[in-house]
Amino acid sequence: MNYIKTIGGKISIALAFVLIVGMGSSVWYLHNTLSTTIKEDVKNDIRQNLGLITNIVDVFYAESLKSANTLYNILEGYFDTFEQSKSISIPVGDVDALAMISGDNYLNNNFEIVDDFTAKSGAVATVFGKVGDDFLRVSTSLKKADGSRAVGTFLGKKSPAYAPILEGKTYVGTAHLFGQDYMTRYSPIYDREKNIIGILFIGYNFTAGLKDLKNTLKSTKLGKNGFYYVVNSSSNNIEIHPSREGKSTETIKELSTLLNKSDKILEDVVGGKEKIYLYTIFEPLNWIIVADAFVDDFMETANNLEKSLSIGTLILTLILVVFNTFLANSMVSKPLHALRDNMKDIASGDGDLTRKMKIKGDDEIAEASEQINHFIDKVRNTIGEIKFISSQNSSISHEFSTSTMETGKRVEDTTHLVSSTTQKSILIQAEMEDSIKRAEGNKQELSGAMSYIDEANAAILHLNSQIQQSAQTEMELANRMGHLSESASQVKEVLTVISDIAEQTNLLALNAAIEAARAGEHGRGFAVVADEVRKLAERTQKSLTEINATINVIVQSVSESSETMNVNANSVKELANVSQSVEVKISQMAKAMQAAINMSESTVGDYIENGKKVSEIIQTISKINTLSGENTRSVEEMSNAAQNLSQMSEDLDAKLTLFKT
Repeated sequence: MNYIKTIGGKISIALAFVLIVGMGSSVWYLHNTLSTTIKEDVKNDIRQNLGLITNIVDVFYAESLKSANTLYNILEGYFDTFEQSKSISIPVGDVDALAMISGDNYLNNNFEIVDDFTAKSGAVATVFGKVGDDFLRVSTSLKKADGSRAVGTFLGKKSPAYAPILEGKTYVGTAHLFGQDYMTRYSPIYDREKNIIGILFIGYNFTAGLKDLKNTLKSTKLGKNGFYYVVNSSSNNIEIHPSREGKSTETIKELSTLLNKSDKILEDVVGGKEKIYLYTIFEPLNWIIVADAFVDDFMETANNLEKSLSIGTLILTLILVVFNTFLANSMVSKPLHALRDNMKDIASGDGDLTRKMKIKGDDEIAEASEQINHFIDKVRNTIGEIKFISSQNSSISHEFSTSTMETGKRVEDTTHLVSSTTQKSILIQAEMEDSIKRAEGNKQELSGAMSYIDEANAAILHLNSQIQQSAQTEMELANRMGHLSESASQVKEVLTVISDIAEQTNLLALNAAIEAARAGEHGRGFAVVADEVRKLAERTQKSLTEINATINVIVQSVSESSETMNVNANSVKELANVSQSVEVKISQMAKAMQAAINMSESTVGDYIENGKKVSEIIQTISKINTLSGENTRSVEEMSNAAQNLSQMSEDLDAKLTLFKT
C-alpha cells in the first residue's frame, strides 16, 4: 500500500501541514508586527526631525526679526519729530507731494540720512509720505535691480502693510524686493496732532542667511533617498526642492491630498515603493515644510532579520516533519499493519468465530484487539440467536401474507366510498362559489351608493364652510363700518373746533383792522394784513361747512350699510344652521349605509370562509382517496414482500449453517 494513503502517512502529512502553517503564520505575524512597529518609529523619527527643522527655521526667523527691530530703533535715532507741510510741495519722481520735514531737514528727494544709515548698518531705509489715501516713497536707500533708487513709487493698497498702517499698527514681515529677501518693519509716522502722515521703513537683508538655510534643508536627508522640501502657501511655488525648485505646487501630485489630512501624514505607494509624507506649517514665512521618505530606507534591518528568521523556521520545520514521520511510522503504522494481518486471518477462513486476535503490548492498538475479540464473541452469540429466530420466520410470513390479502379487499371498498363523497363535495363547492359572487355584487353596489353619499357630505361640508366664512366677513365689514362712522363723528368734532378757531380769528382780524384804522397812516399796512386774515377765516368757515355736510352724508351712508350688513350676516347664519342640519342627516345616512356595507362584507367573509373550509374538506377527502389507492398498492406490495420474506428466511437458514459457533 502507498505510504501516503496509510493512517501513519496521513498523520505525518497533517502534522507537517500544521507545522508549516503554524511556522508560516508566526513569521507572517512577526513580519507585520515588526513592520508596523518600525513604521511607527519612522513616523515618530520624521516628526522629531521635522520639529528640529522647524526649530531651525524659527530660530533663523526670530534672529532676523530681532535684527530688524534693533535696526529700526537705530534708524529712529536719526530723525527728530516729523511734520508734513500744509503748503510746500516738492515733486518726487512724477508725483507732486507735500514736503516731509524732520527737524530742519526736508526729506523729499533727500537721501543723506537713509544712505548714511545703510552705509553703517547694511540695512535699507525708506521714508513714506502720505499722498491721498496711499503712501509715496519720498526718501529711500533701496535700490532697484538696475541700481536706481526706488523713489517716487507708492506702497500700494495691496501691500500687506497697508491695512495695519491705516489702523495705526506696526507691520513686521518678510518681503522679496528687487531680487533680495528682507525682514521688514513698517511703522506709522504721526504729526503733533497724532495724525498719520507717513511711514518709516526698515529692511534687514537676510538673503545670504536664507540661502544658507535653504542649502541646509536641501542637504538634509531622510534615510538614503528621502528629503525635505518647502512650498510657499501664498505664492503656490516650490521654494526648496532637490529637482523642482521654483515650479508650481501643481507639479507635486500628492501635496493636495497631504494638506487635506487632519493628522498631517500620508502613506502612499509610488512606483511600487511605499512612501510616507509628513508636513508642518511655519506661518511667519508662509512655508509648508514637507518630509518625503521611503519606507524601505528604514526597513533594511527588519528585512535582514525577517530573512534569517524565515530560513531558520524552514530548517526547523523540515527537522520536525522528518521526526514526526518517524514517530508516526513506528508508533502507528507498524502496529496497525499487525492488526490488519490478524483480521485477514479471521476473515479469510470458513466463518470460524472461535478464533481470537493476538494481543501484544498495552497501547491503544492492543486495547482495540481486545475489543475486537469481545465483538467476535457477541457476533457468535447473536448468530446463534438468529438461527433460532429464522426458523420461526417462515410460518409467520405465511400468516402475514393471508392477512394482507384480506386487508387489500377492505381498502378497495373504502376507496370507492371516498370517491363518491368527493364528487358530492365538489358540487356543494360550486354552489357556494355562485353565492359568493352574488354577495360580492351586492357589496359593490352598496359601496357605490356610499361613495355618492360621501361626495354629497363633502359638498355640504364645503358649502357650510363657505357660508360660515361669508357670515364672518359680513360681521367684520359691519364692525369696520361702525368704526368708520365713529371716526367720521370724531372728524366732525375736530371740524367744529377748527370752525370756532376760524370764527375767533375773524373777530380778531376785525378788531385789528379797527385798531389799524385808528392808527391812521401808520396802521394802514397792518390793516391790509388784518383784512386778508379775516377773508382767509371766512373762506375757512365756508370750507368747514361744506366738509361737515359731506361728512354727515358719509356717516348716514355708513350707518345704513352697517345695518344692511348685520341683516345679511344674520341671514347667512340661519343658512349655515340649515346647512349643518342637512350635514347631520347625511352623516346619519352615511353611517347607516356603512353599517349595511359592513354587514354585507361580513356575510361575504362568512361565505368565503365556509368555501375555504369546504375546499379543505374536498382536499382532505382527495388525499384520503389518494392514500386509499396507495394503501391498495401497499397491501399488494406487502403480500409480495411476505412471500419474499419467506424465501429470504429459508436462504438465511442455509447461510447461517455455514458459521461455526
